[in-house]
Amino acid sequence: MAVSIGVVFASMEQETQEILSYLITYQNTLQKSFEFRLVSYPGDDPFLNLLQQKPGPNHDEAAAGAEDFALRVKEFSALQADLYRLQTEQIDKIVLLTNTRFADNYYYIGCPTWAIIALGNWHKDCAPPSIVEYYLNILVTAALDALGAGIGRHYLTRACNFDFNASLRDKRLSVLAGNICPDCVAKIEAKAGIEFVSDALILLKMNWLGDSNTPSAVASTVKKLGFDLFHTTGAKPSLRERLLATFEQEGLKNLLSVTFQILLAIAVVVIGLKK
Repeated sequence: MAVSIGVVFASMEQETQEILSYLITYQNTLQKSFEFRLVSYPGDDPFLNLLQQKPGPNHDEAAAGAEDFALRVKEFSALQADLYRLQTEQIDKIVLLTNTRFADNYYYIGCPTWAIIALGNWHKDCAPPSIVEYYLNILVTAALDALGAGIGRHYLTRACNFDFNASLRDKRLSVLAGNICPDCVAKIEAKAGIEFVSDALILLKMNWLGDSNTPSAVASTVKKLGFDLFHTTGAKPSLRERLLATFEQEGLKNLLSVTFQILLAIAVVVIGLKK
């Protein structure tokens, strides 16, 4: 049976949230071990006030209120379903994605029933990969943690998704590698079966994103939505990155047009000189 992951967003750029919503739910078409569901919650929830504090809370303060928040999200989801006379669906774990920056620089906290991915400490030096790919990668970690396999964190970096990383910059290696080390694979397999490992690796490798210049690829759709996974280095594209993406789309066509105009001008000059 698939593990159901309820995903909620808070304090995030709307454009980034829309891109993530598409990519997260698209992952349901790639495998059967995890089912990611977008979940709503009341906009006045007190947990949001904590996350929006400046400076942000430390991770212990956030963790203290996270379990109750997860329960409220599930209760709200059940009430909304009942309002439309729909059956309440089970959610195994609630994962909150936010651009909050924890005061002590933690970026991922959680347990088998809830998790918070807080990338407010993101900066452009962390790219590539893009911030979207960081969220997707850590979301898979959260989904695997929901299995309750007792996977700890490695202090020494080995490009495994369960490495301990003191900073987001250090996390970069495991996002790029999309890897789970043999020790962690053994624990996941013993708890849930090898198919959970295989499906997690499908998501982590991110080959499914494809090429942004191939019309049918997922990355191309994301690019049309305004976020170029291969050029955007921040939470949203800068002016330079937008211009670069536009040049890639229109560059060849414009180059041919300019070349033709130059040749035409030369021809006119040559004809004029002959006269």
